[in-house]
Amino acid sequence: GEQHLNGQQAMGFVRFRHSDSDFLETKAPKPLFPDDRYATLHAVAGTVYSVMVVDWDYFLNGMGPFTLNWMPTPKNDNFAKAITIKGSSGHLDGTNLGASVEKDEAIPKFDGTNPDSLGSSVWYQWTAPANASYRFGADGKTHHIVAVTSGESVDSLKDETEIASQRKTSKYFATVNAVKGAKYNILVEDYHAEQGAFDFNWDPRPVNDDFGNAILLVGKVMTVEGTNVGSTDETDEPAPAQESAGTTDAQKKEDDAPAEVPARRSVWYRWIAPYSDPTSFTAVGDKFKPYLKAYRGTALNALTPVGMEDSAAGETMGRVSFNAAAGTSYYILVDGAHGKTGRFSLSGVSSVSAAK
Repeated sequence: GEQHLNGQQAMGFVRFRHSDSDFLETKAPKPLFPDDRYATLHAVAGTVYSVMVVDWDYFLNGMGPFTLNWMPTPKNDNFAKAITIKGSSGHLDGTNLGASVEKDEAIPKFDGTNPDSLGSSVWYQWTAPANASYRFGADGKTHHIVAVTSGESVDSLKDETEIASQRKTSKYFATVNAVKGAKYNILVEDYHAEQGAFDFNWDPRPVNDDFGNAILLVGKVMTVEGTNVGSTDETDEPAPAQESAGTTDAQKKEDDAPAEVPARRSVWYRWIAPYSDPTSFTAVGDKFKPYLKAYRGTALNALTPVGMEDSAAGETMGRVSFNAAAGTSYYILVDGAHGKTGRFSLSGVSSVSAAK
């Protein structure tokens, strides 16, 4: 089968030699990351191969110790062998460990810049079941980049990504405004030469994923059912409660996410206060803990937090309380603790209404 050899910590190329012939053709590695080179070939069982590691450039003094490792490539390493996924939502185990990059394959950009990448990419293919916005994610202990494309060959793909991760977390994603019946190619690529296993998942985005599409809540006492499955975070979105308050060592260990930026899986609600009175909103998650925060304002990048969050409300409960002013619009953010998602029940009530 397809085999992948990687030479690390040495500026050089890896080449294969058959036991009784000249050099074999291999996928030539792109010189993307100077301290890590690889080569691949389709190995035949029982055949003896020799592996030669040569220095990258004599004038660069490419000599020194290195680690040689080998492994089979993922079955969806090549565009033509993409794994077909179906349906509006689902997930499966994935890995880019041992993956390579094909000739003419474009390296996706992250936050406007090309990442330091080995080209460790794997592919998935999906036909949209409906006209809707979908989120594709790769959640793991290592960093990945996700991109959505359309096209029939690796050298002529069109970028269809609507929104992509803009921060360094262990939960990378990309979204696409899908057209029913259209075929899309989803690429999962390494970031900063990190390879490893991940949970590949896809879901339709909630209608209130974006601040501008917040669901309007009406009344003095209200209860709505909601979900943050398939949700994302927006540019300029305020920090969720768990990020503002800091993340404990136990929480970091639970999520295995980089400590510098916790994941965000938020949805939005809007409520116009019909009275002036102390008010609280509570969200109860099915299998996860929601975090709630309340804001006043009209633009995502100019929101003012109000009230106080009760972080000790319960393992599957979040609550925020504030003094409402009649006629004022408030935005309620519901976010999943440590990047978790699920269904929840959101209720709002004033202290006066609760007493009646």
